Amino acid sequence: MYFALIPSAGSRRFKFCGKPSECLSMIEQSVQRPRAGWYEDPTDMSKVRWWDGAAWTWHIQGKP
Repeated sequence: MYFALIPSAGSRRFKFCGKPSECLSMIEQSVQRPRAGWYEDPTDMSKVRWWDGAAWTWHIQGKP
């Protein structure tokens, strides 16, 4: 049996899972990501890049 340490608001708790891939899936689901939107491009501070809620896209434009 495996377990994963899942962060939650103000505390940490353990959850048991049957195999490592289940633990990884639970951890990924518990991670809070920023909402989709335009954010400062981490590679060029003079531009903004679209974050789709899970990953950066190739959509880039000048800062408004």
